[in-house]
Amino acid sequence: MLRQPLQQNVVFNIQPPQLQEQPIQPQINISREQETPEIIQNKLDSILEQSPNSIRKYLKKRNIDLATINLNRNPLIKGIQEEYPIEKLHSLLKNFSSFKNKKQITKTDIEIIKYEIELNKKINCILSTNQLEDLKQFLEKESINLNFFRNDNNPLIYAIKNGISFKLIDYLLQHNVNINFHLWNGSTPLTEAAITNNKKVFNLLLKKGANNITLI
Repeated sequence: MLRQPLQQNVVFNIQPPQLQEQPIQPQINISREQETPEIIQNKLDSILEQSPNSIRKYLKKRNIDLATINLNRNPLIKGIQEEYPIEKLHSLLKNFSSFKNKKQITKTDIEIIKYEIELNKKINCILSTNQLEDLKQFLEKESINLNFFRNDNNPLIYAIKNGISFKLIDYLLQHNVNINFHLWNGSTPLTEAAITNNKKVFNLLLKKGANNITLI
């Protein structure tokens, strides 16, 4: 005898039109144990709609360092680009380890961060061309903080994950690059070299003092 088709799927996706148009708001009160990285990232995508105090408390409670969040989904970057109120930007910067915590911030502070963002984009663009001389000229000319971001946009991580020439990575490591930082997912430059099976870079990082405790 043929089974009757279930009717649940017919109505499952039906929602009131007004709900479909509402932006997703981060549920600030959800327990930490219930949150997955995807849930956290989704909350960060809309956290700028919260009050400065709620933003600060959520990031602090979840121990989220915005320096580890990729630029394309980083609320600080979005807040700067879309010119959100400086009070909200300040609440984000309190949870951005590459920026010295201040009681107050100014437009000058925001311009400094903008400058670092642009320098970071430029150096990754240069790395993508595998031109050592261009990289040398850039680092000689610009006063860039190579450790400003600890995410996929970090120049060292970018170079490793994208198979950039060994000689460029070697040159980067001659310029005070931190090789023992952790990404949001717990990965390090050394583990990224292992994941990409780049033995030359892996051995170079070990030689430079990379901590291999995360590989044990």
